[in-house]
Amino acid sequence: MKKKGFTLIELLAVIVILGIITVIAVPKVLDIINKSKESASNSSIKLVKDAIKTQIASSELTNSIFIKETDGCYLFNFDDQTSGNAKALEIKNKDKVTGKISYCNGEFQGNIYFNKVIPKPKSFSSDTWNTIVENVKVGNLSKYNVGDTKEIDMGEYGTHTLRIANTSTPDECKTEGFSETACGFVIEFADIITNHVMNSTSMNSVGWKGSEMRTFVNSTIYDALPNDLKNIIIDTVVVSKSSNLDTSTDKLYLPAVTEVWSNNSEDPATNLTRQFDYYKNIGVNKSNCSGAIKKYNGSNATWWIRTIDRDFYNRYAYAYSSGNYYENDSTGQLGVSPAFRIGQN
Repeated sequence: MKKKGFTLIELLAVIVILGIITVIAVPKVLDIINKSKESASNSSIKLVKDAIKTQIASSELTNSIFIKETDGCYLFNFDDQTSGNAKALEIKNKDKVTGKISYCNGEFQGNIYFNKVIPKPKSFSSDTWNTIVENVKVGNLSKYNVGDTKEIDMGEYGTHTLRIANTSTPDECKTEGFSETACGFVIEFADIITNHVMNSTSMNSVGWKGSEMRTFVNSTIYDALPNDLKNIIIDTVVVSKSSNLDTSTDKLYLPAVTEVWSNNSEDPATNLTRQFDYYKNIGVNKSNCSGAIKKYNGSNATWWIRTIDRDFYNRYAYAYSSGNYYENDSTGQLGVSPAFRIGQN
């Protein structure tokens, strides 16, 4: 007896039916998988929170192993598990937990994540700011090297170049009273944005903290930055010196003499900060200063430094067009080229 096979019409019908089943079934299967992952993640986060509550309640009855913030809350920073409360918690699989959360009077504030997917980095110049900051938070800097640059559009101020100035956090950064300005992932402008006075009156006794320049860069210049960049800039404790110790908390700040030209007696706060990795790597100092040259509208130009002149009441330091540094009356219209940090406080 002769066997009969499937006709082309029948085969096509089967393929169409299978295609319809696939279209209907695959999204449902993927949805089930995603919901399972989300449920597992939420369960893991709940376990972490339960561990926090249980151990805090237990330790407060005996001898607390956790550090309280000034507001009385317990901060758990899982992006930095080398110190602080996140380390003291000693949870299992803690390398899979990211984010920062506070425990205040029985309530949690902030967010933590379990198995959060970090976008793969390609390069500093091409990656989005979100990709860059997520990789900075977990210490994945394989694609981000000191000296790498990236352009940003600042609207009326035009297009400007940013440069990775620092990526290291040596032990000295953790000492009390040390400036955070050259610690962690620091980005600086590789060129000059505009010109502005340090102060409209001829004085430096107000230091960096009381200067008109500080207000200008943390308002006008900061506001001109792209929103996705502004969202990831963190607060920085800026230590300088005027008549007394000069400490402020800023988004943007000007570098100090020591941060560009290394330790120098002409910087009153030289022992309270360190040289940016970028300038250290290329050997910038008082006698080798070409690496500190920055341009304004395509030409070498002068730019302000936040360090006061210890010998004159009205002068601040500035970088000359040759890259060396001198002092100028605070009323001078010199270049503005700030730095800032991204990552995790």
